[in-house]
Amino acid sequence: MQLVINTYGSYLRKKGNCFLVRKEEKVFEVSVTKVDSILITTAAYISTDAIK
Repeated sequence: MQLVINTYGSYLRKKGNCFLVRKEEKVFEVSVTKVDSILITTAAYISTDAIK
């Protein structure tokens, strides 16, 4: 699965064995094992743990 972040101001971080994508109060969670690649198409924040 490709994780696409295309909303301005979104925040991607890793929590345990999941990626968390947050925009304001909405949170989307997906398992790390399901993600093959991440595509960021606009200004977003990404934690160093998510990069690793």
